Amino acid sequence: DEEYMNNTLVGNTVGFKQRWGAIAGNVFNSIFADGVDGISVSSVYGAVLPSESYNCFWNNSGDDIDDNGTPGTIDSTSFNADPLFVDAAAGDYNLQQASPCVGAGIKWWGNDPRPISLSGEAVPDIFVDIGSCQSRWNQYHPANLKRNVSYKETIFRNSRDGVDPD
Repeated sequence: DEEYMNNTLVGNTVGFKQRWGAIAGNVFNSIFADGVDGISVSSVYGAVLPSESYNCFWNNSGDDIDDNGTPGTIDSTSFNADPLFVDAAAGDYNLQQASPCVGAGIKWWGNDPRPISLSGEAVPDIFVDIGSCQSRWNQYHPANLKRNVSYKETIFRNSRDGVDPD
């Protein structure tokens, strides 16, 4: 299975779109905001809806989950809430202290070195933030623990489709 994690997708026609083949992906720890559909699948070419968990959906004009034109249901670990970006209009997608995304994600890297978020900070071992920019509001944030490793996550903004694995 393909895994797509810790993304911030803002203002997209579709945040994540599965169009080709039966790749059963996993989408988690991601923010889908101010777009049309969050996660979408078209089964015309045999695509299947990826599993999703620990995601934040906000202010999408279509469906948070679009299963071949039919609205789907988000996982019980995902939620609809304003992610409270610092200043989205100016392109600052860091999270405010009161964001429901702070500490609401799940650890996904096992025993590998901890990844680095787009904000340049190592992702904490527990209470991972949802989205691509890890905040310093988490007591387990590496800035508070003095540790560091490397990884890269992605922000997709105002594209036709945010993430398309094909």
